[in-house]
Amino acid sequence: MNFFWIISFVIPPCLSESIEYLPFNIQVTFHLYQENNENWVSFTLQVPIEYKKVFGWIGIGIKNGFDPINSGPVDFWVSITDGSTFDMFKSGTDIPINDEDLGCVNNIESSYNETEDYSIYLWKRKFYTGDALCDLVLKQNWPYVVVYEMGDLDAEGKILKAFERYSGFEYIVFKNDYNDDNGDERGIYGPWEEGLQQNF
Repeated sequence: MNFFWIISFVIPPCLSESIEYLPFNIQVTFHLYQENNENWVSFTLQVPIEYKKVFGWIGIGIKNGFDPINSGPVDFWVSITDGSTFDMFKSGTDIPINDEDLGCVNNIESSYNETEDYSIYLWKRKFYTGDALCDLVLKQNWPYVVVYEMGDLDAEGKILKAFERYSGFEYIVFKNDYNDDNGDERGIYGPWEEGLQQNF
């Protein structure tokens, strides 16, 4: 795995602040904002700090809400329990692959913080990165699936397949002030069924 430096950054004033509550006391906050006339999103992943002793990695990804749940591309970000976060790509149920190992580019800036109770992973990227092979082109007000996984590392620090028990998905809308109502916990099918595309 190709490691990169962790870059500290300050989130600028945001156009939105939205939250998705995941199982296992994990939550993801995302902020949509503009910088130099470009649309950006920043993510904050909050994980109970005791998970550092249990898992080697935790991954969060997003995919088009209209794609079949077990297939199609997933823009994936993997956070290692040492505080590193990697820009990765995942197809279907495969193990995530580092973008740089696919000939793509690392398009995130990341940082890491801790509190007494939580590990906090932060990263940001543009809506459109220009990395057509590995990164989704994000759209505001569009439905997505949040994919979450947790797993272990091998002796060389490489990602092993996620534990099925600690994997799943949730449905979100990439919009201003989105707040999870906990109505789709543990992967119950959300509102993004075929035929509803006209609403977006």
